[in-house]
Amino acid sequence: MTTTRGMAPDVAKRRRSPLASGSVRAHLLRGVAGLAAAVLAIMLVAVVGPVSLVLLPLTAVAWRGCPTCWTIGLFGTLADDRARRSCSRCGPVFGPR
Repeated sequence: MTTTRGMAPDVAKRRRSPLASGSVRAHLLRGVAGLAAAVLAIMLVAVVGPVSLVLLPLTAVAWRGCPTCWTIGLFGTLADDRARRSCSRCGPVFGPR
């Protein structure tokens, strides 16, 4: 009788949250893009009218939902980043970010 040993999932590729990003930098850039689109949509209402509100769905896409969803995704991204750094099976860490 032989037993096969299953491979553990790669922690570096596994995400804990569907709202998390691949890196903290990418997540923060998505947050800034969403905030810029929201502010621009609200400021342009006085100039071009309600047509500027077309930018609001861009905000929802960048944030993957509402600001709370973005914040939960940030916590998930930070947790994933910490897990990657502390995992001995994931290989070397390529310096500070």
